[in-house]
Amino acid sequence: MIIKGRKNSRYYYNEPELFIYGPKERLKLKVNNADYQEIVKLIQVVSQGMEASLVQNNFARHDSLIQLFLEKHIFYQIDSQSYAKHKDMAYLPWVEEACLDVQEGLAKIGKIQIQIPTAFFGAGYLSGYLSNHQLKNEIVEVDKFNILLNNQLNGEYYIWKEGSDICISTRKPANTFLIEKNDISERLLASFLYYCVIVSVVGEGSPVFRINDLLEVERKQEFLKIEKANYALVENSQQDPIKNYNAIESFVKKYDSKIKSLNGNPDYLQYNQSPLQVITIQTEKQKNYYLADISFERLSQFVTEAAFAEILQACYGTSFILLANQKVVYNTLHDEKGDLQRIELEELKEGALIHDLFLQENLKVNLYLQESSTGGSYLYILNQVNYSMVKFQIPLRTEDQLNTALLTWISMAINQIEIEESFFCQVSQPAMQSEIYNHMVAELLSNSSNRKVGRQTNLGEILSKEAFGYELLEVGR
Repeated sequence: MIIKGRKNSRYYYNEPELFIYGPKERLKLKVNNADYQEIVKLIQVVSQGMEASLVQNNFARHDSLIQLFLEKHIFYQIDSQSYAKHKDMAYLPWVEEACLDVQEGLAKIGKIQIQIPTAFFGAGYLSGYLSNHQLKNEIVEVDKFNILLNNQLNGEYYIWKEGSDICISTRKPANTFLIEKNDISERLLASFLYYCVIVSVVGEGSPVFRINDLLEVERKQEFLKIEKANYALVENSQQDPIKNYNAIESFVKKYDSKIKSLNGNPDYLQYNQSPLQVITIQTEKQKNYYLADISFERLSQFVTEAAFAEILQACYGTSFILLANQKVVYNTLHDEKGDLQRIELEELKEGALIHDLFLQENLKVNLYLQESSTGGSYLYILNQVNYSMVKFQIPLRTEDQLNTALLTWISMAINQIEIEESFFCQVSQPAMQSEIYNHMVAELLSNSSNRKVGRQTNLGEILSKEAFGYELLEVGR
């Protein structure tokens, strides 16, 4: 039996503490400099693989440490025959990084077969490349790269061109543009596909890549659909809007979901963002959502507490509730209820500021709120010049959220943003409007909502690991 150290384990020493990073957790050991030198020697020797008996004899003093490293998966054991077969292969470090049971992962590789589309311009080169790396393959009439394990479909990849970028993904594109020889080197594509095949089979998820015309590479993890999951929730009574926004941003950057980017639209850098700051969110269907506020913290909170859940529902057709300390913060299941109630800006704490910005942009409007069936109210803006009316499709639950919606409308006017790039929509004037100034904005913006039972999802688990301060649950009508 061989004891082998993972190539992806890391360590550093800050006397008297030695920090070792394994695949699951960090170890902190208190050691003097002499012991540190011996432990480093142990790690370096075992990283090349060594018979277990030799490790125990040569490093008998550190037997308990060796057992700890095995327990924490910093070291692993593999039979001598398997190690001899795989030790010089390029995929060994990939398998060490992708799965805890390395021997089990390596055993799968010999059972892989790849189907290569005949229409792929580099089919012949890729077939030879995979064969040279001991992977069975065949060139057949298929429209994607199929990965079979034990003769059963285990995964699939698509390669297409999007603008000047080459995409290698498990997601079927809406519009497929076949790549050609002058788009990218067949040798480069072969190396990416080789990596994708191995890691998608032995790991927990499939990697996807985007390569631009400068050969800069963006890597993400696949996220194809929202599924049921079970995980332990860490309650967080202190909400930090920036931290929660960063959690969403981290998810978007790490995973190839239907939400493609934040602030990634080509026009973003051209926006006038003084005094109103802008956040945009882009989806797979090339939809751009535009939001703005004078306070970035408040804008971030609106994204995390309302906009993100609405965009998820639009992308995946799944409804959600957002909880904070077991209280409903937002519910994507909502409908209009009752008449429109006219409001005045003077009822808002920031009403004077918003009024001045309306005047600055020569916007003459009347404002209305209409209650939502699940708490909060919809904002309607009536243009006094042409009597057109728009509705903000997210029910607003606090005065801060109402301010964000109003400031978004003003910023859209400043930057000449089309209504399709926002949560606003054009509506006909309802037949019934109450022209009574009710002076009860706080009541109309009630945060009350019936508690609905929801189920945990894989997305909720990912966000929880990113320190998202809310629990995102899937719900049905």
